Amino acid sequence: MGKKGIVWIETILYVLISLAVIGLLLAVIQPKIAQIKDSIIIDQTKQSLNKIDETILNTKSATGMRLYSELKLGQGQILINGTEDSISWIYPSIYKYSEIGKTIRDGSIYTTTEQAGTAYKINLKLKYDTNLTFNGLDQEKIIQAASISYKLWFANKGRYIDITLE
Repeated sequence: MGKKGIVWIETILYVLISLAVIGLLLAVIQPKIAQIKDSIIIDQTKQSLNKIDETILNTKSATGMRLYSELKLGQGQILINGTEDSISWIYPSIYKYSEIGKTIRDGSIYTTTEQAGTAYKINLKLKYDTNLTFNGLDQEKIIQAASISYKLWFANKGRYIDITLE
């Protein structure tokens, strides 16, 4: 009876030690996985913003031109700012994408990383010298993350590009 009891105690101890090691590994690896995930999300959003920029540039080519760009926004939020004539993607992240407080230009996208407590706020921005409006008004529009795709329509109205949302 004594040997069976010792075997059971050893088995339980090995299982507990194994669970503790697995727990420690997960605690160490999980933040790194989240950082890699955020990095991928940021890169995918940059591609989407480049497509939007291309659509706006094509729309600017002729008065009356009306084109759309499909936007799948799974994380963060899009800010269409008619007063600044810009389109921004804002995303809270645990990944430090760039140097804090410095604006970096990558093609037509301006990237800024700000400290937000223990996390960061990533801002990817497209700026335009053309007047952008939303539904015909110089106003701000925030588009939240959703499981469905948005259609952003861009119409060249001559003196400005009007953006509407479907």
